[in-house]
Amino acid sequence: MAEPTGDRELKPKVGLVVALGEEFRYVMAGLDRLGDFEVDQRVYYRFRVPGSDVTGVLTVLDAMGLPNAAVAVNDLVHEFKVSLVALVGTAAALDDDLPLGDVVIASEIVDYLNQAKVVDDPKNPDGARYRLAGTNWKPSAALLRYVQNFPRREATEPLAEKWTRDGHKACRIAQPDRPQGGPQYHVAPVASGEMVIGSQAFKEMIQTHNRKLAAVEMEAGGAALAAYPQDGVDLIVVRGLSDRAESGKAATDATVDLDGLPNAWRRYAVGNAIRLLTTMLADPHFPWLTRHEPTRRRGRRGDGSARTSVDGLPGGKVRSTLGVAAGLTAGYGLGRRVAELAREYALAQDQPPAPVHGSRDQGDQRDQAAPEPRDPDRTTEDTPDQAGAHTAPHHPVDRMGAVDRTDVGGAASTPASSERPRPHDLRNEALQPVGGFFQGRFIPRQVKLDGSEQ
Repeated sequence: MAEPTGDRELKPKVGLVVALGEEFRYVMAGLDRLGDFEVDQRVYYRFRVPGSDVTGVLTVLDAMGLPNAAVAVNDLVHEFKVSLVALVGTAAALDDDLPLGDVVIASEIVDYLNQAKVVDDPKNPDGARYRLAGTNWKPSAALLRYVQNFPRREATEPLAEKWTRDGHKACRIAQPDRPQGGPQYHVAPVASGEMVIGSQAFKEMIQTHNRKLAAVEMEAGGAALAAYPQDGVDLIVVRGLSDRAESGKAATDATVDLDGLPNAWRRYAVGNAIRLLTTMLADPHFPWLTRHEPTRRRGRRGDGSARTSVDGLPGGKVRSTLGVAAGLTAGYGLGRRVAELAREYALAQDQPPAPVHGSRDQGDQRDQAAPEPRDPDRTTEDTPDQAGAHTAPHHPVDRMGAVDRTDVGGAASTPASSERPRPHDLRNEALQPVGGFFQGRFIPRQVKLDGSEQ
């Protein structure tokens, strides 16, 4: 199914990734839904951030894990050119001091299983243990600074307080589990890996790797791998805490709310996360990045048709390159002609001439050249005048303004008169503009001694 006409021109600012269908329902409840469409066998949901003109597209993985997140984020970035990717959903608390329902924004993503090593456990001959290494990813400095200062700055402190009050009102968890106050959010490192954790021992091992880890989840590492190498793309991970990554998490998941609906903690946690994200995105001070990519032409695609795209240099770079080339060419011609004029001036002063590099008449070749054959098209005005002023030889000028210094016989041309040029002729030579540009060549003008031109 091809996408409807116009959906490619959405130009959304944010690409939202949700892991599971259950979380999708909780997330979409906090957005203004605008429809859906399909591109390359992936369904996207259009939305607007409430209270703003910020638009985006959302995709659902329907399966947890880093590889699924990496593929989805790669598609979002290249298909829609979004400058911000956001992961919203649940996470398990690693810090026992953090209440369930609170939200963690990742100050750092720790892919703790990356390059891990499995070794024998000396304490258990029949067992094995992990030796962790990990890869760490961080958001841009501007985004990190914004989320850290959001609850403290004068312009955004009221927004953070309102988010807490709205979260408390929206909570449907019954007593005695109901939180006493509204949710809080924490900016802290988040662990990301391919394992669903329900072991206190494994949880402690992760915390030993990095004691500041606040939560653990299963998609952020893949999203970071796809997003951060792209120019002008940032990633924000917003996770609501729905359990504690321990063996008793099944009982937590089974908690029902005041309406008798299951998954009360997951609903509450995801609701808090999406409300916090939309509050920040609607803020005029949110630090959006700007994409910088080459111009791309896309072919229209339908069912079964192949994608076609042509990448090219931006027009400014092409013009700059041509300008540099033209400047180098003009500079070479100018330098060559100046050297020739200096040589002619030396001849006029009866000084030994210096050879001109690149000139066809090097050394004393000019003095040995044969007289120029008479051009049948030359008029009497092309000969020296009665006052003795030297007249420059006639040379055809090509379209670029360069002088053709080769006559019909193929030899380098010489002045028609055997008389050497006088110094005043050199001073009256002018640089002629051709097509609005100086081409770096001196084209002689015929000037009499009385100052008038022929």
